[in-house]
Amino acid sequence: MKNNENRDCPRAKIGTDSEGVCPFFASHFSLTLIELLISLTIFAIVVVAVYSVFSTGIIGWRKGEVAISLFHEIRLSLDRITREARNQASFNGHKLVGQADEMYFISLVPFPEEGKSEYKRLAKLRYFLEEGESGLNLFREREWVPFLEDAPEEVDKMRLISCVQSLSFEYAEKEIEEEEVVLTWQTAWVDKEADPVAIKINLNIGEKSSKSLSRVIYLPKGEDL
Repeated sequence: MKNNENRDCPRAKIGTDSEGVCPFFASHFSLTLIELLISLTIFAIVVVAVYSVFSTGIIGWRKGEVAISLFHEIRLSLDRITREARNQASFNGHKLVGQADEMYFISLVPFPEEGKSEYKRLAKLRYFLEEGESGLNLFREREWVPFLEDAPEEVDKMRLISCVQSLSFEYAEKEIEEEEVVLTWQTAWVDKEADPVAIKINLNIGEKSSKSLSRVIYLPKGEDL
């Protein structure tokens, strides 16, 4: 009987106690309540750390997607303004009129604007800021010039850029100083006989961290510079 009890213990030399329990297992493989609590605490800390890293990555990814979408929207909008400003035309005495926060002119615009169309029609375009739910927004307003019988009379208003902190337009006038051509930038262009040589768009966007963007549009009459 004694040999059988010693055979059950991995180390026969250790033997068993009075209750028939192998001291080797009792001292090396049992967990106290404190050890269990410590193990659970370490496991919880590891889980929270992993979740925090994962959550931070998701938030960063979403912010990146929003930023990419916003900059894509800005690039397309600035390309549209550039194209329409360079296609502007004088009609019935109407020329470009601009202030620091808005400008309007007559330009050749595809008709209809939806889809691809090679036919173009004169339209009065206005770019301006307006307060919205998410802050200031840059809008484009288009009104067809009614010099043809089939010209639509509706005024189309479209939002171009959202989350605008500030926007300003500047207009360049060509001057000659000491036989050198110099561009003088002005914050308003009203009652001018000619169109400006160039238009500068200064844009600040972003809700928390503002980013500054600027684009200079050289008009066809100023290309000889």
